[in-house]
Amino acid sequence: MFWVPCANTSTERPGDRLSLTTECLEARPSSSKPDRGIVRTLITLNNQNGEAVLSAKEAILVARKPSP
Repeated sequence: MFWVPCANTSTERPGDRLSLTTECLEARPSSSKPDRGIVRTLITLNNQNGEAVLSAKEAILVARKPSP
């Protein structure tokens, strides 16, 4: 798993209500390990006003279901 640089776009304060969303950007088989895949996601943390306070992209190595 790796992260690309994060963007902190505003300041959070005690008492803020935060919500996290994860969006799948890409899912593909690993070229070197056929039993695994790579999923790229965009993670966004929003405050109570819907403003993004943090966003980051990540790539995760996951197990794949065996082919029938």
